[in-house]
Amino acid sequence: MRMLGGRPPFLPLHVAGKGAFVRGTTQERRTCLVMPLLKEPEWVEFSRLCGLKWSSVSEREGSYHLSSITARYRRTKDARQLLGDLTVVTKAVAQMATAHDYALEEGVVCVDAFANNVMLERSRLCPDPSVPLPEACHGVRMIDLANSVCTPPTDTASPPTPPPLIGGRGARVPTEKADRQRLRQIPTGTRWLCSPEHLLLNGGNGLSAATPDAVSEPIKEAMEDLSCELQLAGAVVREGLWVGEPAVVWSLCMLIELLLRAGHSMMEGVLELFGIDDSTVPLQDQELLMVMQWDKFRELVMDDDGRPLVAGEPDTPDHQPVCPLDGLGEEDGLPWVDDWLDIFAGIAAKGLVTNQQQRGTVADIKGALSRALDLLSEVQKAMDELHAGAAAEGREAAEEERDEEDMASMPEESEGHEHLQQQQSQGGDQLEGHEGDERVTLQQPPLSAQPVISSEVVEVVVEAEDEPKEPHPAATHTHPSPHEATRARAVLLPHIKALHAARRARDAPMPPQSPPPAAPSGHDHHREPPPPPPPRRHQCSIPVMNGTNMPAHQVPYYPTFAKVVRVSKPVSRGWWHNPFTGEAEWWWRSTGAWEVRSASQDVGMKAWALLSAAVGRGPPAPPPSQ
Repeated sequence: MRMLGGRPPFLPLHVAGKGAFVRGTTQERRTCLVMPLLKEPEWVEFSRLCGLKWSSVSEREGSYHLSSITARYRRTKDARQLLGDLTVVTKAVAQMATAHDYALEEGVVCVDAFANNVMLERSRLCPDPSVPLPEACHGVRMIDLANSVCTPPTDTASPPTPPPLIGGRGARVPTEKADRQRLRQIPTGTRWLCSPEHLLLNGGNGLSAATPDAVSEPIKEAMEDLSCELQLAGAVVREGLWVGEPAVVWSLCMLIELLLRAGHSMMEGVLELFGIDDSTVPLQDQELLMVMQWDKFRELVMDDDGRPLVAGEPDTPDHQPVCPLDGLGEEDGLPWVDDWLDIFAGIAAKGLVTNQQQRGTVADIKGALSRALDLLSEVQKAMDELHAGAAAEGREAAEEERDEEDMASMPEESEGHEHLQQQQSQGGDQLEGHEGDERVTLQQPPLSAQPVISSEVVEVVVEAEDEPKEPHPAATHTHPSPHEATRARAVLLPHIKALHAARRARDAPMPPQSPPPAAPSGHDHHREPPPPPPPRRHQCSIPVMNGTNMPAHQVPYYPTFAKVVRVSKPVSRGWWHNPFTGEAEWWWRSTGAWEVRSASQDVGMKAWALLSAAVGRGPPAPPPSQ
């Protein structure tokens, strides 16, 4: 610890010295260390975070154990919570892999820092996948380094170099137990997570006397074969056995496999393979049998892709998927769960092989976990897009409903014709309201300008020119046609409603001591006429370009630009198949029209089509040809 100097992921050593250790009525002289305290809830051990070790059922249910994560989703059906839980698991494993990567750079192999002795800072485990992991090892610490190993110092000028078999990063550990104790190299690991070469160090001490020959003989043969292979590769020398990065990769991959198994044991399959009663075999020898015979045993507990399988469990058929997440990917909007599971299972499948050179590196594991976080981040973006689109659709639906209510309150077209004909027969240019004393007075031309509202009378006044001109003889005064009157209803309806509201407010009984109503303000006759109303839109049965009658499918797409079209048939926002071009198109509601983009017109739309497919709302496939 003095050599490491407290650099992350290790703790600084404040004080070290001999002290009295009291146990019952006896005292022993022990080395005492003073280090910073990593306390709850700011810090949590990996095994407790992921439910591999718990003190109560409630603690297990609230952990990030995959069975607890799946149960929470099935109870709430909250896909965002499921995504956040898997993000925490991914970041926790990534933090551990980063810590081991830095430890190997320091020449230290932490063979007992996987499920236990790895402390994670909770604030760094944000369930938002877009929040990056902290730099270096600022969110993780390794404690209890008593079982870590490093190359002992030598008298030679240059330190010993690890053989190519272990990738250049590792430690040389004495093979004799007495030499290890003298040099304080005690490579004790976590049960079920030790690599074959790691167990070769401790397994040389002898098997238990209670172990039957059916177990001990295969173990001894496998250990002898492994020792010969390591000697030929230069990993076993006179000074000891080299243990390095491949051993760390094995342990990380076995940890991921145990996370995916979510509490389903593998040992039933081992013992069933050899026809042994587990009550007669100590646990340490069961582990030796499993690891040393891994090539025979692997196909029983995992498929070629690394997915865990049932092995030897009572009342359960063998070779069935055992991960709690299996099957969730078939639910609507959750195909990404299978993608996440494939990444984690692929890490385990690559690293759990007896050949050290084929396991890959810690950097490979970190890269795969980074891809898993990228996947979760893309899924979260797609969820945000769908949520925003649903909110926009809700607002559009509410606006359309209000528009329909307004249109329903307007008079029918035939009534508008009769009303206009009655005005023409009377020779007046007034559009009467529902009450006798409220009217809208229109000066010619009545339909070319937006009316101006006052509290009583609505008039459209066109400002006169400086020099009045005589009208052209051919220019005769004409009344609006019935179609023009129908078009005017949409323009005048809000103002007519405003007149009715003003009248009701005027006729309402005044409360006592209320001030008299204010006199209506004078009408402003000196303002520019408003712009004319938009031209009438023709009904179209096929999508046409907005403002024209040109069919939209005859106009090519251009990168980053959308077609602005209109269509008479009802259309909803989303992906649609265009029968004229055979392409998938994304339709988005615009003001009075639709913005349409092709799924293949540019890189952005191709990415959007892939994201939509990732959450189960991708572009539709073309109909089968007849």
